[in-house]
Formats: sequence, structure tokens, C-alpha cells
Amino acid sequence: AGSVSVECGVLSGLWPLPVGVYHLIHLLLMATLLAATLALHRHRKSHGAADSSVPLWFAGGLAFTAVGDYVNSALSAVDPVSPKLNWALLFFALGYSCYVAGMWKGLALLAGGRTIVSRPLWLLLPVILLMNVITWITRVHGLVAAHPILTWGSFVFNATLYVLLPWLGIRYLVARRFSVDAVVVMAGVAFIIYSDLVLFDSWMKLAEGSPIPTALYAANWILYFGGQCLTNVFPSALAKALDDRALDSENYRAATP
Repeated sequence: AGSVSVECGVLSGLWPLPVGVYHLIHLLLMATLLAATLALHRHRKSHGAADSSVPLWFAGGLAFTAVGDYVNSALSAVDPVSPKLNWALLFFALGYSCYVAGMWKGLALLAGGRTIVSRPLWLLLPVILLMNVITWITRVHGLVAAHPILTWGSFVFNATLYVLLPWLGIRYLVARRFSVDAVVVMAGVAFIIYSDLVLFDSWMKLAEGSPIPTALYAANWILYFGGQCLTNVFPSALAKALDDRALDSENYRAATP
């Protein structure tokens, strides 16, 4: 909410922040989210919870993506746009790989250690892959074709991590029977993916070497950071679901003669 308020204030001219301050706020917001996730890890670990590694995976993801945010920002010395995105792609790949690992671990705990996935859910993988490839060909390829690293990097990114993240989000929706927390996490994953499409479709249309306007930073950031916040509901929602299940089990045993 604070992030969206700042972006709206900057875009409307209500708060004409200096460029450096504007981007520093972004990094501080990421640091705040990282601190909250690490606090959750420490709390779960102190209670010996089996899910304590899940927030740690998400904290790792936040740390890597925060480095990517710095590279993409005006504070970074990496310029112009294409080298920025080359390096950012690397750090975001590492970060979202951590999210995939954390969600996979969390879903296994939610299923009681089982990793069996129903056939309809497996069939969603090629569907998501096909949608991603079509979107990449029609919306991204023409913009990055002159940059081989960015071309192949963005394609592999779309065909792997951006297939697994929504697929795991859908699995969580099903496992939680479309509860509010699962809908929130799924929305977060969708925002993250959509923010990248907005970023590539706008940044790569700029003349090479020209500065990135604040309006384009904001258009990406509102979606991206909103997605980060909502996706990172997963570790805390998982912790509550596991605690509730353990409490229900204890109450059942206590009530059973």
C-alpha cells in the first residue's frame, strides 16, 4: 500500500522526488520485505517447525531479485537498457528459482510429504508452456532479436521459471481449495510475470542509450512489487495452514476416548 501510494504521488506530480531518492525507496521496500521474511524464518526455526526452510528459500529469492532491482535502477552504473536486462535476467533467474524451490517444499509439506500430482495438473504444464512461447514470439522476440544473450535468456526464462511459478501457484490453489491466501499468492505470481511483459514491451522500445523515464519505471514497479508482496504471502500462509492442521489433530486426539 505504501509503495503504490508513493508511485501514484510521483506519477501525479504530488511528490516530485529526486531520481536517486525514488530508486532508493524501491530498494528499501525490498529490504523491508526481506527483513519480514527472515523474521518469519527465525520464528519458525525457533519453534522447530518443519516449514522453517520455506521462508528461507523466499528470503534468498528476495535477496537475488533485490540485486536485480538495483541493476535495473538508475542508481546502477550498468547502462544502456540491454546490458541492464542481461544482468538483471541472471539475478531474477536465481531469485525465482529460489521461489520455485520454496513453493515445491511447501506444497510437499502441505501434502504430508507426498509429491503425487494429479494428471490434470501435469497436463497444465504444456498448456502454460505453449501460452508463454506464443506470448514471447508475438510480444518479446521482435524487441530483443538484436541482442543474442537477451533473446535466448528471455526465451529460456519464459519456458522454464515462468512455467513452473504459475503451475505451482495453481497447485497451491487446488491444495488450499481456492482459499483467500491461495488466490492472493496466485495473483502475486501473475503480477510478477505481467510486470516483465510490461517492462520488455516498454523499455526495449526506447532508443539505445536513452534514459528510462520514471513513468516506465513506475508502470513496472507497481505490478512487480505488488507481485513480490502477494507472492511472499506463501510462507506465512503455509505456516498458519500447518499450525491449524496440527491443532485440529491435537484437538481430535484429545476428544477421542
